[in-house]
Amino acid sequence: AARGERARPRPAARPALDRARQLHHPVQRGGQPGGDLARPGRGPNDYELTALGLSGQCHLDPPVAETIGRSRPDLVTLCIGANIYGASTFTERSLLPALIGFVDHVRALTPAPIVLMSTITSGPHREDAPNDAGLSQRRLREIVHQGAELLAAEDPLLTVVDGTEIITAEEMHLLGDQLHPTPEGYRVMAGRLAPRMAAALAEAPTPS
Repeated sequence: AARGERARPRPAARPALDRARQLHHPVQRGGQPGGDLARPGRGPNDYELTALGLSGQCHLDPPVAETIGRSRPDLVTLCIGANIYGASTFTERSLLPALIGFVDHVRALTPAPIVLMSTITSGPHREDAPNDAGLSQRRLREIVHQGAELLAAEDPLLTVVDGTEIITAEEMHLLGDQLHPTPEGYRVMAGRLAPRMAAALAEAPTPS
């Protein structure tokens, strides 16, 4: 069951906290850095966005879970995988319990809906190549989905998003270096994620 206090309702934009490095990593490739995704209150859902700009340091660290849970968000979004693959942070054995522990830590502190997304499709240099921990990005994504399904079975306010549906294998032109989205890539991602985030938020119980 969800624990902790519900964030107080706000009259306008709703606070959403995002821990995804890939969604909010600054870019400058023919467009404005970050575009609308970088500006609080912008975008189709008009959220008051708090993005944790960890810049390559998204590794399921417990203090980050504590920060997220205590920030009183109305919605939490987590994109898991890209940094873990790049730094070879976890092995096949250690990734699943680390993911479950991180999300459980957040859930213990906030009843807000959680959107858990696996990393978007990248080039074959990551999708098919094992890192130093022996995990390809494809296999890492499978483990993230396994953990997400286990969590969702006990948490009706957890939504699972397959990142390969947000940027597909046929859309590598949206990734300037086969990893980081171009400005157009960010716009495509925002358009596909916005309705899923709105649907997750709509399932949240009304504060008493």
